[in-house]
Amino acid sequence: MTRHIHEWNVLSGEVFTYHNYIYFEVQQGNGSRVAEEYRNIPYWWNGEIENKRKECNRLRRILTRANRNHGTASKEPGLKIAYEHARAELKRMILNTKKNKWKELLNELENDIWGDGYKIIMRRLGRLSPPYRPTTSQQLTIVKELFQTETPELRVVQPRVNS
Repeated sequence: MTRHIHEWNVLSGEVFTYHNYIYFEVQQGNGSRVAEEYRNIPYWWNGEIENKRKECNRLRRILTRANRNHGTASKEPGLKIAYEHARAELKRMILNTKKNKWKELLNELENDIWGDGYKIIMRRLGRLSPPYRPTTSQQLTIVKELFQTETPELRVVQPRVNS
């Protein structure tokens, strides 16, 4: 796949996460290029989950359309059950994948303590301590010391005479 990627760059912009958007073009076997933009993909995302999600969305759309056309008591009662089962299966797949990824992370931690596990822990620990916020009186003292409104007293210093 990597040999088919051309002209990629990191897009600038406000993202509100520790990730950035990447824009790139994929050159297909026949030489034509297809522009793709990958968003922030969750660490647990895979092809099976993607297919199950597509199936859930398809069933949800069919169910919504049936309810809109035939009222809440649609003529196909099995449709709602099929959608609920597909959605529950999707949730189970995501949960199992997250558990497996967590186990992989722990195994990786045994081999490489400075890898992703360390980065995750340090991100979490960095958020635990709130930033230092001085009180109002402390702020006033700091401002007075930094921006003195009174001119300092000038003293005339007599040069020393070595005897």
